[in-house]
Amino acid sequence: MSGLLNFGNPDYKDGPEGNLTDPIPILKKLGVPFTLYENGADIEKDYPCFKNLPANYKAIYSPWNGTINVTLALRTLYELGVNTKNADYIEEEKVVKIQPQGHSRVLVVTEHVGDAGHVTENHYRYGNALWFLLTHADTHSAGKVIVASGAYVNHVTRSLGFEINLQIWEMVFMYFSMKPSFNYPCMWFQFENPDDENQSRLFYGFPAIPGSPPNCARIAVDWAARIIADPVYRRMDVSELEPDMTHRFVAKHCNDVLSQPQFQGTCLMPNVPDNGFVLDFSPESFVGEHHKNIIIFTAGWAFKFIPLFGHILADLALDGSTSYNIRSMCIDRQNVLKPVAAVPDVGSHLPMKGPYFE
Repeated sequence: MSGLLNFGNPDYKDGPEGNLTDPIPILKKLGVPFTLYENGADIEKDYPCFKNLPANYKAIYSPWNGTINVTLALRTLYELGVNTKNADYIEEEKVVKIQPQGHSRVLVVTEHVGDAGHVTENHYRYGNALWFLLTHADTHSAGKVIVASGAYVNHVTRSLGFEINLQIWEMVFMYFSMKPSFNYPCMWFQFENPDDENQSRLFYGFPAIPGSPPNCARIAVDWAARIIADPVYRRMDVSELEPDMTHRFVAKHCNDVLSQPQFQGTCLMPNVPDNGFVLDFSPESFVGEHHKNIIIFTAGWAFKFIPLFGHILADLALDGSTSYNIRSMCIDRQNVLKPVAAVPDVGSHLPMKGPYFE
């Protein structure tokens, strides 16, 4: 719990991370402690890691925030699943088809990665219907299925006839070397209006924490030059624009950090048009009367909500309902769902090249 410092232009209205001042009434209502800074000089006095902040900048610091060691969290969750003896992990298999089969069964077809040349014909009888499935691996069945495949969610849902209207950011991250005796004490976020060329000036930073490179601060722009419709369109190189924007910010406003990154890379961040989450049963309009046997989760900055969202997903799968109000995350809200023009055959692959969004 190292805290969070939000600072910047108080006149910045709204964006993917909200704005600077709207959290204040909520912090007061919940009794969360926080400190206000009224100008740039006061911010720099308590946070000498920054320099040249405009005089009109304000800041809010709250100690009840922190950072997550993602690698350790994933390893811990994996080990908890193994130790329960109630979970089977199947690696290197891709789900290529999912289909409800009656009141209490969902069929899942998977493909071994790299084994696309080995095709097996399987016969299944459900009631009076005989199904023929050409698969590259195995079939699995369950009473309920939770689809939580992030940016790859549409690779699963296409076989159900629908997609989530994802706009996937190729987010660029960078780590900058700093003096061993110097440290950024907490996570921070800068709110500022776009520049004259309409380029984002939303920047964020993380301190050096366990699991991250030693003596390096993670600093990057909260924006993506490349926005794609499907992960298969992802490029492995780093866009030149974000590193240049971040380099200029670091050189102007960050103390005791080398202005060129030690290393950089990209990660996929799936968004829907309203920047929210999608957590709901699959849509009845596409899946039919047994749509509640399939639960969908995707989109948004969700890792910090894993305990809560995991609880909700378990509620929906085991009980068919949840006491939490999830209406804002419903799958049938405006601009979230879209039909698939043609449902792919089992095992079909998308092209490795494609257009970017304008």
